[in-house]
Amino acid sequence: MIVHSLVIGILIMAVALGFFGKRKGVTPSAVNWTDTNSSATSASSNTQTISGITKDISLSIEAVTASGVIGHGSFDVKVNGVVAATGFYSFATNRGSAAVRVSAGDTVQFVYNGGVPGWDDAFTVYNQSDGNAVLDTFHVTLAGTPV
Repeated sequence: MIVHSLVIGILIMAVALGFFGKRKGVTPSAVNWTDTNSSATSASSNTQTISGITKDISLSIEAVTASGVIGHGSFDVKVNGVVAATGFYSFATNRGSAAVRVSAGDTVQFVYNGGVPGWDDAFTVYNQSDGNAVLDTFHVTLAGTPV
């Protein structure tokens, strides 16, 4: 009985201290890249600051063409104002992806280089360091005529 009570007490302490569930230090505060609509053939998202983490995290970004426009073009992921990765679209899947590593205080922004009228994509940002938890999903629509 004493051993049973001791084990139960240890489990309760482990749960209270966060030893189970989400990994400590890799879940950032909420981010919100807003939907973007542009009459041009390229556009930039709002910038979001990564906070609430104590360890560097890896983000993966997946873009899926929702408009039926055959995917060509690309998107850049800027970290602290510098292009850290570029995602290119596959003609076979109409998807593009990119990955970056960020630290607390880093800013993240997306630049879309669609180049085709009617380009409408859904972007999803995943936290690879936290079991691919979804951090945000947003849309980009470009209505401009290609140059």
